[in-house]
Amino acid sequence: MADKPSNGGLNTESAINQLLQAEAQAREQMARCDRQAVTLVEEARHRANRILERAHQRIGQLHSFCSITTGQQVNQLLQPDDASHGNHSQQHYQDTILAAAVEQLAEALSSPDKTPDGKVD
Repeated sequence: MADKPSNGGLNTESAINQLLQAEAQAREQMARCDRQAVTLVEEARHRANRILERAHQRIGQLHSFCSITTGQQVNQLLQPDDASHGNHSQQHYQDTILAAAVEQLAEALSSPDKTPDGKVD
């Protein structure tokens, strides 16, 4: 009786090679998945940052609109009912309020990280 099978050595060697090849392919696929996951996370962060920037811009525009509207309403309230009652001190008061509103608007536009009450987000 022969102790060595005629093709048994080749089949074992072939099976080991197939196993090693499958293992290498699995590692390559895992590395590819890792790279794809990193890319997806980076893209999601970029999209989130763009959304945040647009939201800050829109909030700033809304603050500006509200400041301007409030300033206009204050000016209307300060307008005398009768032209004969207007005087220099009232005009000065209106100019002061308008200047303060413009200053507040300029500050809000130049620093979008602040809330209307001056606190930092």
